[in-house]
Amino acid sequence: DFAGDAEFYLPHDLIMRQFQKTIFVLGFRLDVSKENRVKEIARLRFWLRFISSACQRPTVYLFGSRIDQVEYNYTELKMWIEPEFAKIKEQFNDVLDLPQKKVPPLVNCTDVADKNLLALTDDVARAAESIRTCDSSKVPEICTHAAKVVDDAVKHVTAILTKYDANRRCND
Repeated sequence: DFAGDAEFYLPHDLIMRQFQKTIFVLGFRLDVSKENRVKEIARLRFWLRFISSACQRPTVYLFGSRIDQVEYNYTELKMWIEPEFAKIKEQFNDVLDLPQKKVPPLVNCTDVADKNLLALTDDVARAAESIRTCDSSKVPEICTHAAKVVDDAVKHVTAILTKYDANRRCND
């Protein structure tokens, strides 16, 4: 996590290109003024484009943060977020897996018991477990074989060196 600072865009890109199956959890601020909502959604779209350019169809979970600092009502928030979320799903449907069917959860990240935060955590954990147990994410057979060959070679060399060391001590 480099907090989205521009000077870290290159490391983000280099690191992200190393992974085939990835899950991103991307938050956007709910506590922005009505005038800054466009800027906040533009920032969210920037990161979605960045992620989609660096990874092959990653899974991305979105969430609205700082719900505890919002001074306007939930209905107003939904009227802002629902159409934006629909546009995002349409725009990025071919390049990102956005599994959330409805509006992203609105969470209070400072409250570990926040029900929306816990639900999001469970969703991400299930997605990670699915990737971990998926056949296509298992280690290729050639890599498993190579690891065994290296392990056997290390054992063999260790045995030879142990004998050599024992013989040398006897001769000393």
